[in-house]
Amino acid sequence: MKFNVSESIASSDVLVVGIYSDDLALTGYPKDVSKLVLPLIKPLVDSEAIEGKFQSLVPILNAGIKGFSAVIVVGLGDKAKITSAKWRTVIGDAARAVTQYKFKSMTVVLPVGLDNSVAGQATSEGIGMGLYKFDQYKTEKKLGSLESVSVLASNEKSVASVNTGVLAGTSIAWSVNLARDLANMPPNDLFPKAFADRTRALFGSDENVTVKIIDESDAKKLGMNAFLGVGQGSIFESYMVVIDYKPNAKQAPICLVGKGVTFDTGGISIKPSKGMGEMKADMSGGANVIAAMKAIVDLKVKRNVTAIIPMVENMPSGTAQRPGDIVKAMNGKTIEITNTDAEGRLILCDALAYAVEKVKPSEMISMATLTGACIVALGTFISGILGNNQDMVNRMIETGNETGERLWQLPLFDEYIDYLKSDVADINHCNEGREAGTVTAAKFLEQFVGDVPWVHLDIAGVMDYRKTSGYKVKGMSGEGTRNLIEYVIRSK
Repeated sequence: MKFNVSESIASSDVLVVGIYSDDLALTGYPKDVSKLVLPLIKPLVDSEAIEGKFQSLVPILNAGIKGFSAVIVVGLGDKAKITSAKWRTVIGDAARAVTQYKFKSMTVVLPVGLDNSVAGQATSEGIGMGLYKFDQYKTEKKLGSLESVSVLASNEKSVASVNTGVLAGTSIAWSVNLARDLANMPPNDLFPKAFADRTRALFGSDENVTVKIIDESDAKKLGMNAFLGVGQGSIFESYMVVIDYKPNAKQAPICLVGKGVTFDTGGISIKPSKGMGEMKADMSGGANVIAAMKAIVDLKVKRNVTAIIPMVENMPSGTAQRPGDIVKAMNGKTIEITNTDAEGRLILCDALAYAVEKVKPSEMISMATLTGACIVALGTFISGILGNNQDMVNRMIETGNETGERLWQLPLFDEYIDYLKSDVADINHCNEGREAGTVTAAKFLEQFVGDVPWVHLDIAGVMDYRKTSGYKVKGMSGEGTRNLIEYVIRSK
């Protein structure tokens, strides 16, 4: 799909225009747009078929206006409340409508009220993510794709800033869709080695990037026994993948750590069979980190970043880790295993300990589909955030408000460590009761970050979308990827 930005309106199959509920006269839009569109939509406005309600969509086929076969009017809601997240949503709906009518090209009029670059980025993100489909395993693929998008800038001076936004959004949307692809892949094709190999291939050609793969032999030498224990029941070897992006030789990196469990049966503490197929996406945290790194590299962000993704498969077998086992992590802490289905924190703790000792980051962000308790607490519309540094928490929440990948802070008070006391080891890795499941998981991770500023994002509730709406397409979501990208960009 090609994007073109111009200050003059370009002919295409479909013209897409947003309209506000409290300004149905297109006030502030370019005169050639108003002149073209207002006579067409006035009867529909008068009859209240067009009201501008947020996320409403009115297609006008056989529009009979010069240069376009059809017009799609999307509702933006209240003019004072327009945000990039809202525009990203409605343009995703519009792009899907264009393909459903089997049109190949569209011209987009940017809404009044948004910064040029922000609007451009939201446009290409919304279209790119809204048109996502995972059909690699379909023998018959559905026809219909969008080939070109013309974006109308308000004037000649704004073309450059709109184009900058469009280019950034295109890269970011591609990366989110990469995360979705990885999470959607079946576990017989995306087992740990395949995941590691794909990751290496993604970054092989950039001179500022090195990819290191720590195999089980290396991990054993490093003392990563918490990590190794999770995968010991699988026929597939486990790997810890480290991606270093260093555009600045003298800068301590931000470290991103993502859970990469390519399939999670729960191990000996086996899960119920219903819904277990979705556990192919228990590596979504790792997929998001890899995808975010790809965008950060492609956008040439001037900030050193290191990503660490532990990749394992959690299976029951004669060699599987047992409840009651005790393992020693890389930082020397001994851990009593009480539930082998709480495996994510075990692979993350060694990844965090490795980061502290070997990477020496300025700050760390971990991301994982860590706890079902987070879904109970927050539902499926928002991720949980916890951390040892309130400034980081605040900045990440602000980032989520901008991207639309919203976050809600949960507490991490000292008292919660009482739930993880062990009679036989330094720490119990899992509170077997029902109390504070998300908090205690993060409290466990906190024991491995030292004094490095750190936040954890629990994305269990947003791992997948239950329906298609806007740029959100039913299936594995890639949500969290844009938060990581935007946070790093803002940390320059």
